[in-house]
Amino acid sequence: YWRDWSSDVCSSDLTTNKNSSSDVSPTAGQMPRLLGLAYASKLFRNIEYLWPYSHLSNFGNEVAFGTIGESSTAEGLFFEAINAACVLQVPLAVAIWDDGYGISVPVELQTAKADISIALRGFQKGKDSNGCLLYSCIGWDYPQLIKMFEEGISKCRQEHIPVVFHIKEMTQPLGHSTSGSHERYKSSDRLNWEDEYDPIRKMKEWILQEGIAELKTLEKIEEDAVNQVKEARQKAWDQYVKPYLAEKNELIQIINGLPSEVIGSFKATSDFSSLVANTHPLRKDMLSVAKKALYFLNNQKAHFNVNKKLSMWIEKMQANCAEIYNTRLYSDDWQTLSNVQNIKPVYSENPPLVHGREIINRNFDYLFQKYPLLVTFGEDTGKIGDVNGGLKGLQQKYGDLKITDTGIRESTIIGQGIGLALRGFKAIAEIQYLDYLVYALQTLTDDLATLHYRTNGHQIAPLIIRTRGHRLVGIWHSGSPMGMIINSLRGINICV
Repeated sequence: YWRDWSSDVCSSDLTTNKNSSSDVSPTAGQMPRLLGLAYASKLFRNIEYLWPYSHLSNFGNEVAFGTIGESSTAEGLFFEAINAACVLQVPLAVAIWDDGYGISVPVELQTAKADISIALRGFQKGKDSNGCLLYSCIGWDYPQLIKMFEEGISKCRQEHIPVVFHIKEMTQPLGHSTSGSHERYKSSDRLNWEDEYDPIRKMKEWILQEGIAELKTLEKIEEDAVNQVKEARQKAWDQYVKPYLAEKNELIQIINGLPSEVIGSFKATSDFSSLVANTHPLRKDMLSVAKKALYFLNNQKAHFNVNKKLSMWIEKMQANCAEIYNTRLYSDDWQTLSNVQNIKPVYSENPPLVHGREIINRNFDYLFQKYPLLVTFGEDTGKIGDVNGGLKGLQQKYGDLKITDTGIRESTIIGQGIGLALRGFKAIAEIQYLDYLVYALQTLTDDLATLHYRTNGHQIAPLIIRTRGHRLVGIWHSGSPMGMIINSLRGINICV
């Protein structure tokens, strides 16, 4: 969530905005978090003492929207998230955009039945069972799209039923990338079809057919839109490249200002001439030239005052790069771990001897009384109070929405926690044993660990992950992937 850095509780009003959680790169990587964003609405609706948190939720009436390409639904994260959403009955709505390809691979090699909405029919909600609602529509049929989304989202919001929208016959105007031009793998018939059934073209036809506007008006709108986009593109590029050019010009000015007798031969090198000619230089290129120039000056035994400006420019650039690229991986506000006061335990003269799980249990009991927004969930977390009894009896005391059992689905357990934390909850996600954390590695490393960094510190998911392991007894539950965890989860504080 967007944070007030001085507050222990999210103080942003999430109910008056259309909130967007930070994007994530791996295909289907958004699905676990989407589950958690939707699950928060279920808790806000069904736990009465959370109703006063009106800045976080409007009685659970929020829908978590997600989008995904059809071929990405082949990922396990997609099916894990849909299955969990169907079990939990949460207001999750996902639109699957289907152009028949995953880069160059056709849908027949991606999806069972070559149709994801057919493949998902086993998840469809029945009269007396949980599940999701399935909708399918043609992507260029604008009126039907409106009807489909309006009906589906209404049920999703009001009844907390997950909804899957499968939008077919989409087109791919530019191919996947400059190196993945679709002319390389699509027939001429397919390319001609895509031109004819381009959704923008079909919408124009529908507008004319319905008499909503005249052809001349639409042509003017198209012309203005093209010009507006070109202007916006140029403006965005100019703003992006402006600081780079300023840094480049400053460096060139410093080098040109050096005595020609000591720097002249360096200015004749290809390194310097390439920098001068480069219209969009990278900072690493500028630093490389600056360091080579400084090295050249040192070899020329130039006086300190001669290369002082160049040295200062390099130091300033390195400090600037450190701020731009190497900060915000961890929270650096008042809640950072180094600012947490260490409270040492105080023992009586003859303290009673109890099991460690009893101490943990009493601590959790206190915390659940103190923090209304604190929840925990995981495999065997609820009814039996985790496999070691640290939560024993607490589900009976605080309810199964506060302390909750989940299925065996580690990635979406973590995603459930990320989404809850983004919406203001204090979430504890329990992974039963350390070995199982590997199932959730992509969600941990690509989403949770980098969220604060990706958003330059503006979004944060203060999630606690609780697990146990490293027993090294036999072959069961004794795996110790600590090296992998420590090295791949920079951005997450790890306590052993």
